[in-house]
Amino acid sequence: MTKQIRLLTLTLAATLAFTACDRDDAQTPSNPSVPDGEKRLEWVESFQYEHHQYDEYTSSRLYRDKFSWENGLLKRWEIFDIDNHPRSYLEPIYEDGKTKELRQYTASGVMEESITFFYTGDRLTRAHSVAEWGATDYTFEYNAAGELVKQTRTREAGSTSTELYTWENGNVVKMVYQYDSYVKERVYEYDDKPNVYRHACKDIAYIGDIGIQFLLSKNNVVKYSWKDNEEQWNTYTYTYDGDHVTSKTIIHGSYTERQFFRYTDGSGMAAQVCRIRFQDGYDDESRPYYVRGKGDYLKGDKVVIGTDSYYVHNGTYYTFSHWDDGNTDNPRTFTATGDATFRPVYTEGTPSWK
Repeated sequence: MTKQIRLLTLTLAATLAFTACDRDDAQTPSNPSVPDGEKRLEWVESFQYEHHQYDEYTSSRLYRDKFSWENGLLKRWEIFDIDNHPRSYLEPIYEDGKTKELRQYTASGVMEESITFFYTGDRLTRAHSVAEWGATDYTFEYNAAGELVKQTRTREAGSTSTELYTWENGNVVKMVYQYDSYVKERVYEYDDKPNVYRHACKDIAYIGDIGIQFLLSKNNVVKYSWKDNEEQWNTYTYTYDGDHVTSKTIIHGSYTERQFFRYTDGSGMAAQVCRIRFQDGYDDESRPYYVRGKGDYLKGDKVVIGTDSYYVHNGTYYTFSHWDDGNTDNPRTFTATGDATFRPVYTEGTPSWK
């Protein structure tokens, strides 16, 4: 996958719902417009949590994706970083109901990548990417049922990689990635509910490992596993309003991601965001201490924060005394109920253990 398109897929759920379509053919990549009265995805809010194994602190990052529509087709897909800062955006160009080109821009409007799609009839058979870091060609092969079974990626420098797909009952159950002597296999498991992304446009799924198994399969992925030095896996759980997902939880190792989906008709689920901030000592060279655990949390989340037990300035020791709300725990644990800013208070004096 090319560098910039990977950047836009940090919030995977947004990728999976790239563009709504009104076709039921799960393997045909085309983009007829959505009827004006049919709801479409508008916002995805993604919270990525990390539990730090050694110091017990938590951290959280919030990303938002916004989808804008025109005449029933996606006009722009934007991704916002922490504090709602624009990060980048993607604009599709259509021709005869198909995605002819995808253009990737920086937040300031500089185009960094363009991907052109080529079809044989309604079937996507090739794509070509041009970017500042080089060009890449993709070719695609299908089985008799019209299911994608092979993707070949050839980079400008001459290196080639392939992805092989195995299907059962309308779902991708295995993907094998091959690059020179390196081989990586992923195995997928599904629930029995209709894939909530079954109307999504298929074209973007074909570029790299961006979500073919999520977009083209009949049901929803609940687990995928792979082996490097040891077996690893991701698990997915969903909540629904009918056939439309309202939230999703992804667990992968020490990371957890929670996603909330909102639609153009106002339905879906909005996240209740609590912003935990600090007055950090490194904002002032005379107070060089560091506070851990700040982030954007969901209401009800467990938060663990902590600060340095002491710091030294001009040869003088300063020891942690309490937080500005009077709490003396360090680290301290609490439940996020709203926005909050914390400041540790230090007193002059050498730590008792020195």
